[in-house]
Amino acid sequence: MSKESAVRHIPRKYFRGDCTNAQICIAATDDNDLNIRIATECKAKSIPVNVTSPADYGTFYFPRVIIQDDLVVTVAGDASTEKKRHLRDRLKKLIPDIIKELDYE
Repeated sequence: MSKESAVRHIPRKYFRGDCTNAQICIAATDDNDLNIRIATECKAKSIPVNVTSPADYGTFYFPRVIIQDDLVVTVAGDASTEKKRHLRDRLKKLIPDIIKELDYE
């Protein structure tokens, strides 16, 4: 995608205005304050933004996804990230047994 100019990665520190021409933004740094600043800029410019942490600052979420053989299960919604993570982990443990039980394979 980078070769086709569909995605642009700039390996440097963020500067206000970096998101100006973005269609969508993902704030996924290890600095919550920086992620919030990126989200604030995007929201002011009506740019959809996903924030990894703190997730509540984003305007959309990526669903949690479990892929087991040819079965795909997603978990999404307004529940806290911790609740979704817990549900995903529990489902990940249960799905193999459910598949065997249903003779899905």
